Amino acid sequence: MKVLVLGGAGQEGRTAVERLAAHSEVTQVIVADLNIDKAQALARTHGEKVSAIHVDIRDETALDETLRQADVVINLVGPYFLYQEHVLKAAIHAGVNYVDISDDWQPTLACLELSDKANAAGITAIIGLGVSPGSMNMLAMYAAQQLDSVDEVHLRWAVSVTDVDELGASAAVHHALHMVDGAFPTFKNGEITNIQPFTEPEIFEFPKLGPQPVFHVGHPEPATLPKYLPGVQTVSQKGSVPGFNEEWQGLHEFGLTSSDPLTIAGNQVSPQQVAMALMSRLDDGSTEGLPEPLSEFHTIVVGSSNGKHVELEYSFRTPDQMSPNTGT
Repeated sequence: MKVLVLGGAGQEGRTAVERLAAHSEVTQVIVADLNIDKAQALARTHGEKVSAIHVDIRDETALDETLRQADVVINLVGPYFLYQEHVLKAAIHAGVNYVDISDDWQPTLACLELSDKANAAGITAIIGLGVSPGSMNMLAMYAAQQLDSVDEVHLRWAVSVTDVDELGASAAVHHALHMVDGAFPTFKNGEITNIQPFTEPEIFEFPKLGPQPVFHVGHPEPATLPKYLPGVQTVSQKGSVPGFNEEWQGLHEFGLTSSDPLTIAGNQVSPQQVAMALMSRLDDGSTEGLPEPLSEFHTIVVGSSNGKHVELEYSFRTPDQMSPNTGT
């Protein structure tokens, strides 16, 4: 099986390539990245089974030619609100099976609408196969299988700011800005409703990290899990980024998490890109005074079994960056 990893030289991509290279059923791994130097350096660490090519996914012709080299493409190019639907449509057109770890709610819903086209093309496409979404909602479904009915699902996470390699150039940071850009869906009282970012804050007691502030953020699970859990009344997603929460909210209050362009001296400027540029300028690589690169994810499912109230909880964490879970 030939596997193409788009964005394979990135933070999550490096883990994915490592796992794929060690997999006996994978005969070839192609690291396709905009940064060919990083891609080639990564390929060299894994021997002849792994190769590297340059690709700019914004070039539709080049993307199509690249996709046709593989049996399955793993799309790790973020932020997904910019690129997920574009790459999935290209994979459908090329007739190549597809996987991603998308964590943005808007393109997730748009991509679910492409199911008939994927079926018609004879491919399988699996979206949101990271941690959140991914492992956390798989745990929710696992819990649901053990219950007669499910009333509530609560997803909680905390990911340290030191989890990110380069603040000003990270797709994860761009995603963080985007997921607090205006209202987003949550699921309350049996229906989808819109909610604002940073609302309903609480202190959540993680088994390992201990008490951490969490608040509503825009993610796909509250809009997707209710489709597969008949009768569920609440699906909530709250998280935080220790070491960055105050700055995150400050950027939001100043309008720098917005995607609505500003006109400055006759030029259109993206507030999110301004925020990214500012963080790049301020990021000196020092982690002094910041939390260690720890992350923890917690899934709570409330329901009933044999007439009794039941709460099932699952928690997992990484001893360093999130990639060992997300990239796998």
